[in-house]
Amino acid sequence: MKLHGISSLEELSKKANEDLEWFWKEVEQYVGIVWDNPYRKVLDLSKGLPFPTWFIEGKTNIYKSSVEKFSKTHPDKIAYTFVSEDGKTSQITYLELNKKVCKLANSLKSLGVQKGDVVAIYLPMIEESILAILASAKIGAVQTVIFSGYSSESLQIRLQDCKAKILFVCDGFQRKGKEISQKNIIETATKNTEIEKIIVVPYKGIDVYEKSENILFYPDLTSSQSESHVTEIMDSEDPLFILYTSGTTGNPKGVVHVHGGFSVFAGHQAAFLIDTTENDVILWPADIGWITGLVWNVYGLLIQGASAVIYDGALDFPNFDRIWNMLQNYNATIFGISPTAVRLFKKNNIQPLKHHSLDKIKNIPTTGEPLDEDSWRWLFENVGNCKIPIMNLSGGTEIGGAMLSVFPGMTLKPSTVGIPCPGII
Repeated sequence: MKLHGISSLEELSKKANEDLEWFWKEVEQYVGIVWDNPYRKVLDLSKGLPFPTWFIEGKTNIYKSSVEKFSKTHPDKIAYTFVSEDGKTSQITYLELNKKVCKLANSLKSLGVQKGDVVAIYLPMIEESILAILASAKIGAVQTVIFSGYSSESLQIRLQDCKAKILFVCDGFQRKGKEISQKNIIETATKNTEIEKIIVVPYKGIDVYEKSENILFYPDLTSSQSESHVTEIMDSEDPLFILYTSGTTGNPKGVVHVHGGFSVFAGHQAAFLIDTTENDVILWPADIGWITGLVWNVYGLLIQGASAVIYDGALDFPNFDRIWNMLQNYNATIFGISPTAVRLFKKNNIQPLKHHSLDKIKNIPTTGEPLDEDSWRWLFENVGNCKIPIMNLSGGTEIGGAMLSVFPGMTLKPSTVGIPCPGII
């Protein structure tokens, strides 16, 4: 608004909605999308409003606007801190992240993965999940992240529908201290699919796999690969990922998002809806199998050059202090939380501010389902100390993020989802 001499949010919305091309061009430039070839036109609606084409003739790859860019400008900055339920932690810088992505990209190419092939990722919230997403994008493969808690039937339906060639899995994980095996699920789910290779990530050692022509181990595959790889140049409309709806109201639907449009939209969601900057640390326990996780824990986060704490575990294990300890210890500035989690903490009368310093938090985004007024007030009072805004959002997989949002500076009413985002009609 300052940049364009706009005095109110209402004025911005009016201008954005009357001139979509102006708005999204300005957003694209503001978040710093890297183009190999500039787009000729922002938006083509010649086929009708339901069938837009964005950033016509532009060439890009979302990887160039995120990890690749910041590995050069901020190589030593922490990109991710990973925390597992048993308390083990690790960190990775932007430069280290880029090197590991390149090694995996070379590994996938060595298996014959080509531009447009589908790579399925059935992993918990661990480092290799992020690497698999980014390496797929880097080589022009289409990723599909499948929630690691899904059954064999749910996994198989998605693998069959998208015709995935590669499947990433791990050797089991933990939830609330219990060992979770996925081996039987995976063996059943991959029958009658086009999966050619299963890549096993060593994690908690619960499942035992034998190496074969079809089963490969992640360390063996990547250890000897080069730490450099030239990023594939993609058309704006080339597919980036397929993300499936939950299937609660029928068969799951595979939603396709593309390199050009989603690069801009993910940057928009991170920068404008939750105010992410290079200086922020996000802790948002949103699984990468959902659009929330992909936008704010992966692509939007990395396009803004920020940092994230990724937690693989239950929020109330080993006790209710786990999440608040992480917020305090890692100086999180943005704390994302689902309404379900809010209700869990409220039900158990948790009072985080009594024992934890959460004064680094600047806003609290929440999304996924309606947030009732009592839960909103609990969050505002007991986490936000009656001064941190609750950035309630509403959108969906099909949209690629939120279409309704609270915005900075708004007067907040309990449970509000704010207003329609400028530029979304």
